[in-house]
Amino acid sequence: MDFKIIKKYVLLSVIILGLTKPTLSYAENFDDDFDDDEEITIIDEKIPAGGLSNDESSNIEDENIPMGNIFEDLNNDIIAKFEDIKNHWSKNYIEFVVNRGLFKGTSDTTFSPNSSMTKGMLVTVLGRMANINVEKYSSSKFKDVDKNKYYSKYIQWADENDIIRHNKANTFSPDKNITREEVVSMMYNYSKMAKQKLPKKFAINKFNDDDLISSYAKDAVKAMQSTGVINGRNGNLFDPKANITRGEVAKVLTTYMKIVK
Repeated sequence: MDFKIIKKYVLLSVIILGLTKPTLSYAENFDDDFDDDEEITIIDEKIPAGGLSNDESSNIEDENIPMGNIFEDLNNDIIAKFEDIKNHWSKNYIEFVVNRGLFKGTSDTTFSPNSSMTKGMLVTVLGRMANINVEKYSSSKFKDVDKNKYYSKYIQWADENDIIRHNKANTFSPDKNITREEVVSMMYNYSKMAKQKLPKKFAINKFNDDDLISSYAKDAVKAMQSTGVINGRNGNLFDPKANITRGEVAKVLTTYMKIVK
């Protein structure tokens, strides 16, 4: 019998017997960006070193990835409606993160892989990757974070766990497009919070624009590059101040979850 049919039969049987109550949790006022769910840690040496790079390879070896998400088939139905990823280089990465509840579309038929990611969006994704109970956290104490926004409590979680940085003005700028060095810094801090080991798979490379990398992000860039989560752009550049797109973040997260334990 086909595995997917068995999986659907088991899920239906469990629901009918009342053994579990399936829920899909979405943040209120979610701006059509993300879906809620779980943490997943996967080791797979077959994925190419990627993320934050010009490498548009999307050859994901998925056979050894546990399902993890009981709603995977539902998310596959959602992905099938995304008209703007069918021929996009990040399609497989997008499928990976959407199936694991980290993202949803910007509309019923679009994912917007070329749109920029914001700081509030990334913090929300990391919170979902950590499978936190966001209701345990109060609204963010940053003065520019609206307590009614979907990301407010996730930002407070990230603040309490030293994933994000403070400034003297006590602002976070959640709707500001996030830069490449900010992404790397947050993910590096996330790995420390989660006590996840960053394996050293590659020699540390000094980028030609190393002097443009902010001091707070230098260790993070080195660690993530030697792990294989990130690499550079043409000309051995890291381009730390450039923005990063939703498709690129999907690749970074996929690579991270396959490499880091």
